[in-house]
Amino acid sequence: MSEIRLDTPHGCREELERCANGIAELIPRHTTLRLRLGDLDQELEIAEAIETAKQAADNARTTATDRKAQVIAAMDKTSAGDARRERYEVTAKLDVLERRFRSLEKRLSAAQSALNDHQAEARSAGLAGR
Repeated sequence: MSEIRLDTPHGCREELERCANGIAELIPRHTTLRLRLGDLDQELEIAEAIETAKQAADNARTTATDRKAQVIAAMDKTSAGDARRERYEVTAKLDVLERRFRSLEKRLSAAQSALNDHQAEARSAGLAGR
């Protein structure tokens, strides 16, 4: 990464451009992961409901906590277990992307503030020179 210089309006504009481009590059991946997370949530919700019904029919006298544990254990032996593991992975990737978004947004905000300061100084210098 090149050096970030906010001491000139030109440097501020370059940083604004870098941040905007960085955000634009992250959006498609973020969108894809969000859509996949929605699909996984739906898949897991259906699988859990089906397995809960099976467990309830087989073990009518268990506590809710025991039933939940049985449902999860049974789901882990099916494709739903793979979906649960993928969901954790997708969630972790989304967390990383969202941290990058926040970082870029903070950099963008700092660059915009610095540019505004440079513009205010230029206006003040212009009025003082009259």
